[in-house]
Amino acid sequence: MAFKEIYDALTRGSILDDAFDEIEEMNEQSKSMFRDSFKCLLDDKCNIAERICGEDKLINRMEVQVRTKVLKYLAFNTSPDLSGALYLISIVIDYESIGDY
Repeated sequence: MAFKEIYDALTRGSILDDAFDEIEEMNEQSKSMFRDSFKCLLDDKCNIAERICGEDKLINRMEVQVRTKVLKYLAFNTSPDLSGALYLISIVIDYESIGDY
């Protein structure tokens, strides 16, 4: 076996698994922001707005981390799953947009 094949076997799943875990965390963060946004609007609790802005910045950082992991996965693997990688990028863009709204 060539070194590249061994490396692929060891790292193929771990980079994407980390990206999926991060997306799951972004999902939970987005849910929390959505709930807090409605509390702020309906109950007129403006002190929540500052926390929501902080959570949006966290989601933005997570987006960059997921994109980096996906690009590393694509760069390091000899036969990457392109559809899965593009799917992850698409999801990350959507979660980042939710945070902005």
